[in-house]
Amino acid sequence: MARRKRSKTEKAKKSSKRRPGAVAAAKSDKEAARHLDAVVDGFERAVDGLQSNVEQLRDALPELVALGVRRDRMQRIKVLADDGILHSLHRLATAIDDCSVTGGLPASLVPLQRSARMALDHFCRTFEVQAVWQPGESRTVTHEQIKDFDWSADPSGEISFPAEVEILRSGWKAGDEVFVLPAVGRRSRGASA
Repeated sequence: MARRKRSKTEKAKKSSKRRPGAVAAAKSDKEAARHLDAVVDGFERAVDGLQSNVEQLRDALPELVALGVRRDRMQRIKVLADDGILHSLHRLATAIDDCSVTGGLPASLVPLQRSARMALDHFCRTFEVQAVWQPGESRTVTHEQIKDFDWSADPSGEISFPAEVEILRSGWKAGDEVFVLPAVGRRSRGASA
């Protein structure tokens, strides 16, 4: 059986019938390659962004650690202030200073007279705090300053402003932030000089 020879046009028709599949396959390959390139580009951008974020975090980490340390230190010092320990240390240092000036300090405490003040000063430097107002000081408080003081120790309840008050307990501050308000009581009229 002999095969019939096909004409060139028949061959062209047959090959053109096969081409759309081949063209479609080539198009889908190109589209897949473009899609893969887009995915790779997106992944590389995401990696670059992540690396940038990690570098920013690394730069901010010392500051974050310092904030955490400061917060912890402030929580601890606030407990000491709320419990009255800072006030007691402050009063002890002041009392020993006053006794050493008047010569009323017992001989056994004379060598230690500076220790109480040094301990309080060291404590204040370590925790970066300082006393606000001294117990026994008098001052006039205006209505605008009412929020700057702790009035819980004043039993009168009725205060007219400006008010003459006496500092009963020192307040404490860290930097410019007062974290324990000074306690005040209204001075009686006979006490004012």
